[in-house]
Amino acid sequence: MMALRVGRAALVTLVFAGASHCYAGAAAETERAERRGASTSEGERGSWMEADAAAEPTLLYVSDPVDETVYVLALPSGKLVGRLAGLLHPYGMCVDPKGNVFVVDSGNDIREYKHGAKIAFKILYEGPFADYGCSVDPTTENLAVVNTFGPSGEDGNIAIYSKARGTPQYYSDPPIFQYGFCAYDGLGNLYIDGAFRSSGGIQFAVLPSGRSCPGTWCMSPAA
Repeated sequence: MMALRVGRAALVTLVFAGASHCYAGAAAETERAERRGASTSEGERGSWMEADAAAEPTLLYVSDPVDETVYVLALPSGKLVGRLAGLLHPYGMCVDPKGNVFVVDSGNDIREYKHGAKIAFKILYEGPFADYGCSVDPTTENLAVVNTFGPSGEDGNIAIYSKARGTPQYYSDPPIFQYGFCAYDGLGNLYIDGAFRSSGGIQFAVLPSGRSCPGTWCMSPAA
């Protein structure tokens, strides 16, 4: 048995060969971060991965925003086979149907890694938003990223990257001012949770699959 010590908060993503399932949870207070501005090579210095990690059918990715690290373990053995370093505050993670892993580095960027790889092959810069979570639409491979709030504390939003690339389309729902996490179902409907503007209670919203958006405020509250 191997024990892995992480900081006060951790988010977990399970990556299976041939299928992808994500489970996420956090237990840390929000911490505003200043962008480092490091280059890709400098930012990933200190990352390592065992040579045969990519051949492992099941890898467990554990993000620790306090230690600024994502640990990679092989299952079911629990052996530590890699470490993704040089991150700012890695919070949410998600996977696409190909098994590629997206790491949301809050206040910095979104990095996409191939299964078992130590270097990101794609980086999306989400600007100064406090981005915390993500999910991939299994029907379109669009990437949804949760921006909890803006750089000066203004309302957050949901960024949708078509095919996980390019410039995103932003969506928001007036009753929500601080967004939490999001998840796609198997039909491509996106579900979001966040804080209700008037009371601070939990509010849920859904962005239906295939819905066209005439403007920014287009998500509908879930029934």
